[in-house]
Amino acid sequence: MDNNISWLTTVPAADVNFKSHLKMAAAEEIKEAISIMEGQGRKGNASRIMACERELRKRDRGRSKGVQAIRKCREEIRRR
Repeated sequence: MDNNISWLTTVPAADVNFKSHLKMAAAEEIKEAISIMEGQGRKGNASRIMACERELRKRDRGRSKGVQAIRKCREEIRRR
């Protein structure tokens, strides 16, 4: 099991180590951790699962904002 996945599936979500490993983890690692925790049952894993899902949503929003910014720049360049 990958180091980040191990941290995400065993350490409490409020722990600073969980938070740092969540930031370092790749999206695929986070998805794998969610899958493992859901397989174990939500009881005892609910806060970790919610934290992982929230991080994935945050990353998706950031990516979509970046795409929108690029499109806006391209439109401005075309207008010139």
